[in-house]
Amino acid sequence: MTKQFRGLANYPQPFVIAHRGSSNVNPENSLSGFNNIASINLPVELDCITLTSTEELGVMHDSTVDRTTSSTGTGQNLTLAQWQDLRLDPTTYLGAGYSDTEPPPIFSDVCGMISHRGIILPEAKNAGSGALIAAHAKRIGLKRNQMIVQSFSLPELVTPARYGYDCLYLVSLLANVSDWQAIKDLGISFVGYGANAAGDETAISNARAVGIGIIRYTLNRRAQFAYEVSLGCVGVMSDEAEYLSRTTAIATRDTFTADGKWMSGMVTNSFSRGLIYAGYVWGFETIPAAAYSGALMGWACPLATPTNFTLTFTAKHESLLSGDTTRWISAFICADDDTEYKDATLDQVQGYHVLIRANGQMNIYSKAKGGAASLIATSSGTAFTIGNFVTITIAVTPTTITVSRSDTAQTTTVTNATYRGGYFHIGRNGCSAKFKDIIIT
Repeated sequence: MTKQFRGLANYPQPFVIAHRGSSNVNPENSLSGFNNIASINLPVELDCITLTSTEELGVMHDSTVDRTTSSTGTGQNLTLAQWQDLRLDPTTYLGAGYSDTEPPPIFSDVCGMISHRGIILPEAKNAGSGALIAAHAKRIGLKRNQMIVQSFSLPELVTPARYGYDCLYLVSLLANVSDWQAIKDLGISFVGYGANAAGDETAISNARAVGIGIIRYTLNRRAQFAYEVSLGCVGVMSDEAEYLSRTTAIATRDTFTADGKWMSGMVTNSFSRGLIYAGYVWGFETIPAAAYSGALMGWACPLATPTNFTLTFTAKHESLLSGDTTRWISAFICADDDTEYKDATLDQVQGYHVLIRANGQMNIYSKAKGGAASLIATSSGTAFTIGNFVTITIAVTPTTITVSRSDTAQTTTVTNATYRGGYFHIGRNGCSAKFKDIIIT
């Protein structure tokens, strides 16, 4: 029996598209990543560039191969043979649990893999790639409702539209589109935009009035997703497609300690989420200026019982900024959603920030949305040994929060019931740091 596919317009809305194969957890634009996403029935977004002296298309976002492979050079200058000799190197940008043996795919390989399985959204990145995408898909027999061709360049969408494939026109701002009917008349079914601005809700309403669906790129947080849906978007692209679509079960302990791979929902806070290192520990080896960086622990969120839980994690301070022993590792707990936490007064996040300072202090701060953090409890103890792992336990009840450490009897406790949301973040400030065995009970 031939499988009947739903076109993207027939997916339950709002839908989530796996941007570059959900590149926060899978090697970016890789056949293995696309296969993982197809197996959970999510649409896949990928990037196509033409290759020299061939009618083939390489799948890669950047114009150079430097960032995601072990080689250097401009992608479109490579022959097919040279392209197939490349090797992706996700260990450099994801971490130790990934393999550097996979070549970057060519578009026909992706079509062959996705055939009879789902929907792809290839982006035509350079001149002529739109026509080649359509020609390859037609030759391989990809159904019209299995592919949506996207591009920032309208001319690249002409041939795919003529072949009967849906098209997605990419813009930075919706204000860049002045005539929605003219866009629709070009055979374009969707418009994707990358930044919010005044007037978005009206623009989206006008687009939908002529039959154009609006898609927002690229969002990784549920709070952002909900906002875009409230404006009228039919879907979003995400590097965290499994997390946004809730297709992975909530976990109660990390798995990166066992397999060295990122978990769904470990979203960057404040520009860097670090790497997974040898020994399968997550963390940060470089020391920034006096600034916070960390990650949402979305794989565990929302917690099943946010008013009564225990968070434990094993961590170590490594090198300190200028030898400053007040530098810290931390957990921000009891947030009501997954909005980014950046350790800044204007953060629209509420909850408690638990700081574990290298000098042995353990502090609990209370933080309201848009307000400064207030110290509500502290204790002083033996300085942590730099480079040694210690297990930190944070016990939350309906009325209290207690922090303790495994290497001494030191505790910090406060009675406070203001916040009991189900999201939390882990991070550091002014030190290199490593984390493992993050467990919720």
